Amino acid sequence: MEPQTRDNRRMDLVVNYGQEEFVVELKIWRGNKYEERGRDQLAGYLATRGLKEGYLVTFDFSKNRQAAEPQWLEVNGRRIFEVII
Repeated sequence: MEPQTRDNRRMDLVVNYGQEEFVVELKIWRGNKYEERGRDQLAGYLATRGLKEGYLVTFDFSKNRQAAEPQWLEVNGRRIFEVII
């Protein structure tokens, strides 16, 4: 079952552990423009759930993939841990 926000937008993955909730957005690499949209989308999901932190996992299947270190980002007042695999 896909978790939904109040305005019926679907989130990729929500993990409930005890009283805590973790939102994970999954993306496929399609360029910087889409990466920015993914961050904004996740920040919006976090806002609707009243959460301060979330996780963005991007899968890069391109042949000329650049290694990137996982990092914490500040997006629209929310902290996002971004990993590109």
